[in-house]
Amino acid sequence: MNREPKIEFIKSNRNKDQIVVDNKYLYNFYSSDKKGNKSYRCTSYKTINKCKSTIKLNSSNKIISYNHEHNHIISDKKAPRAKAKSEIKNKLQKVNNPLTIKAKNIYEESTNNLGLNIPEYSSLRSIINRNINMLNFKIKGYF
Repeated sequence: MNREPKIEFIKSNRNKDQIVVDNKYLYNFYSSDKKGNKSYRCTSYKTINKCKSTIKLNSSNKIISYNHEHNHIISDKKAPRAKAKSEIKNKLQKVNNPLTIKAKNIYEESTNNLGLNIPEYSSLRSIINRNINMLNFKIKGYF
């Protein structure tokens, strides 16, 4: 029985497009064609395993083709961590005054609706603080 996989769009560390499929698999943007179709590859395609799993979406983000044959062990923490990081960055971009931000509050607001596989606060604390510091530097005009 073939069912439509659940896909969510997030941003990577370098602000590139990524897809999380079924809260397990993480895909990076690979290419697009003249029709507006976008291709994504599994993030393990450059590792020793050379995973061949791909997903192709049309311009309205509907799945055209999906090769879901992975040749590596699926990490239960990789995709939820990427989703949490992306959600935290989105929350921080919407904040008006970054000088009054508490890292713990941002973590709690961002991870409320992410599900069961939420990374612990201690593993995301440095990421949150780094992003808060970047916002403070931008306000002060350092870059």
